[in-house]
Amino acid sequence: HDPAAPLNATEKPAWDPKNPPAAGAARAYAVTFSGGSGATVPADLSLPGKDAGRRPAVLLLHGLGGDRKQLALLAAMLNGKGYVTLAIDAAGHGERPRVGGKGLDAISLEEM
Repeated sequence: HDPAAPLNATEKPAWDPKNPPAAGAARAYAVTFSGGSGATVPADLSLPGKDAGRRPAVLLLHGLGGDRKQLALLAAMLNGKGYVTLAIDAAGHGERPRVGGKGLDAISLEEM
């Protein structure tokens, strides 16, 4: 992995712009960024509703056979404690069904 490589990050609010979260409420975003292999990594970023500024963060990873959406309740609980969370789909899971053109059942541990 090249730490100098651009992330090519995108973000999109996960709420209806006509009905934004109330002041002080947690906010969620659908984000993407370039992973170490250059693949696009989809993720859910959740910010606590408490005061702005630097906050501790937790990277949430699901188990085999799962996806990042299964982590929404854990993210909400951590947001309530003041943590920022980023839940990603592991390679071969969720919105990342293929790794190097191969399905999850055909990739090696090193490729994952």
